[in-house]
Amino acid sequence: MLISNFSIRVRLLIIVLVNTLIIAAITAVSMFSLSQIRDDLKEIAETDLVMVRFLTTLTEHQLEQALFLERAVRDQALIQLGDPSGTFAKSLEENSTAFLTLSKKVVEEFHDAEDLSKSVADGDHPEAVKEEFLSVFNRLVELEQLHEEYDKHALELLDGFSSNSNFDLVPALKVVEEEEETLVKGLEELLHEVEAFITSLKQQNSAITQLSFVYVEAQVTPQICELSVNSLNSLHKNIKHL
Repeated sequence: MLISNFSIRVRLLIIVLVNTLIIAAITAVSMFSLSQIRDDLKEIAETDLVMVRFLTTLTEHQLEQALFLERAVRDQALIQLGDPSGTFAKSLEENSTAFLTLSKKVVEEFHDAEDLSKSVADGDHPEAVKEEFLSVFNRLVELEQLHEEYDKHALELLDGFSSNSNFDLVPALKVVEEEEETLVKGLEELLHEVEAFITSLKQQNSAITQLSFVYVEAQVTPQICELSVNSLNSLHKNIKHL
């Protein structure tokens, strides 16, 4: 049935209905696309928060390791001065055990953080996000290697100090302290970098939310004008033929 067979009132209603349906479709598609972008950014930000927790825990445990090492070195020095009751020997054993326990935890936490960053870098995400997490992964690998060196030299220090009365403590302790300082500084810098990336993602997400309605309006308004003009021209031609 041709539209020309309907009354003018019905034609107007049909035109309004068609326009409304097209506008609704454009709006739905636009909002869906923007929603997908927001969801992706939200997912990445949540992953970043997990990474922040990993790095925070890593840094805390590394600092605790340094504390137990300092206590163990102190105990070694006190034992050499004399420990008839065995108090310092017991303390040395406790601090050394705590140091080794934390060392294992730090290694596990490095692996967890590396697995997370690698999974995001290899995932289906925007290129900027993949590059950021790949950079985080590479930094973590470097810091883990530094941690291995730190552990190695710390154990050498404790063994040498306890087994060799002529052991030169100062240079060995200096090496370990420098490695500790570099390691903690690297973890803190990486933590701040990830936190800054989260802030950037949140700002982007907020901007997308604010601009979504502007974007939809920009898409819909030209369509409204075009449909309205075409519809009115068509209706005008039909009226002229009455």
